Amino acid sequence: MRFRVVTGIFSIPAICLLTLLAIIFTVALNYQTSLRNGKFEQISHLTEGAVTIVDSYVAKAKSGEMSEADAKAAALGILNAYRFDGANYIFASDYGHCMVLDPLSPEDVGKCNPDSKVRTMIVKTAKAGGGIITYETKKPGEGDRLIEKAAYVRPIKEWNWALGAGVYMDDVQSEFLTIMQRIAIISVIAIVIAGVISWFVGSRIASSIKGLNTSIRTIAEGNYTAEVDSNSHFTEISDMAAGVLALRDKSAQAQQLEADAAVQKQKSEQERRSNIR
Repeated sequence: MRFRVVTGIFSIPAICLLTLLAIIFTVALNYQTSLRNGKFEQISHLTEGAVTIVDSYVAKAKSGEMSEADAKAAALGILNAYRFDGANYIFASDYGHCMVLDPLSPEDVGKCNPDSKVRTMIVKTAKAGGGIITYETKKPGEGDRLIEKAAYVRPIKEWNWALGAGVYMDDVQSEFLTIMQRIAIISVIAIVIAGVISWFVGSRIASSIKGLNTSIRTIAEGNYTAEVDSNSHFTEISDMAAGVLALRDKSAQAQQLEADAAVQKQKSEQERRSNIR
């Protein structure tokens, strides 16, 4: 398989750039994963803190220090006032899919919705011991657009509660897209610069080689006065040109010697014939 010199030169930076882009993209994906894990860790810590608060009131109810109703009301009062990252909050649902705590929609407290996929997921996760769940839901101020939300849920077994903290994940996606846009811009600039340099270098090399090839063909046809450009900026091509010049000059000398020998032979033949007469 044969390639043009310019093609070969272009392929080197192209391969390097593709490799670099693959590495950068992998790093960006890992960064996105790191951001998501950071969100998961945040809500898990917040939920565990909320569980600690509720457990203290569960203990007070068990000891008789407070009635269960008063203990629940006191715990919910504390959690209802808590906010993080702006409007994010602690929520709670009982195992009957009835809302126990919803600071942003207090009118929903006491309402049951067993058909809700999200509540079903929350309750199921709590009964299984707790963990991270993700789902899509509407975000206040964002219209009807569905946005990914993550929640960390833990059970309050004594009161049959599923307690959790949720956070919207759109800022993670937004930051990831911003990074990818920057990578794209830098990549385009790098590709353009590498392309221009490769084209300039490749064109110079190809032009020099083409010129040498023409000179060699001309010399091969017996024209020993052919011009040979030996002023290339590339050392190897200058060395090749010097070799072609040496070949041209040696060939010219050989031709001259051959011509001189022919003249001398003709002269000797003429002298011989003169002597015979």
